[in-house]
Amino acid sequence: GAKELLALRLATVHNLRTLAKLMVQIRRAISEGELEELQRAWSA
Repeated sequence: GAKELLALRLATVHNLRTLAKLMVQIRRAISEGELEELQRAWSA
């Protein structure tokens, strides 16, 4: 029903925002030479 579709949409929006945030952090970490530190932070 409608609630199930809303839940799927909200999960998708959450996942896309998380991915966008991660990409910003990856770009910054690469430019600052701190990619390994970021990887450890996300793996924790």
